[in-house]
Amino acid sequence: MRASGREEHEARLGELFDAAEESCNEGVSTIDFEPAFVRLLEFIKAHPECHESAERRFLKGLSAPTLSWELVSFCMHSLRMQAIKDEAGRLIDEDPNPRRTGPLSDILASFENDW
Repeated sequence: MRASGREEHEARLGELFDAAEESCNEGVSTIDFEPAFVRLLEFIKAHPECHESAERRFLKGLSAPTLSWELVSFCMHSLRMQAIKDEAGRLIDEDPNPRRTGPLSDILASFENDW
């Protein structure tokens, strides 16, 4: 892939992440934000060259409460990124505060087949 095509995909990935986060922050229920989550997930699945960038964005979101846990859970049920699972578990072990571990536990649960 030529550099400009990859850059375009990376830019589009960022736009889709931003839109998904915004819809979650502004939405009241899953019906409000799920369409944006699906667009992001489908883009990541269709563009494996963006997988590492997506993983970095999810990891960054776990460390700073800027990324919605609903978005991470939704995407991880399908993507099953081991680095995200490992980091969520590490953060739970590091800080047992229930306000923090609740959403992280939900992320871990999304890796289960029956989530």
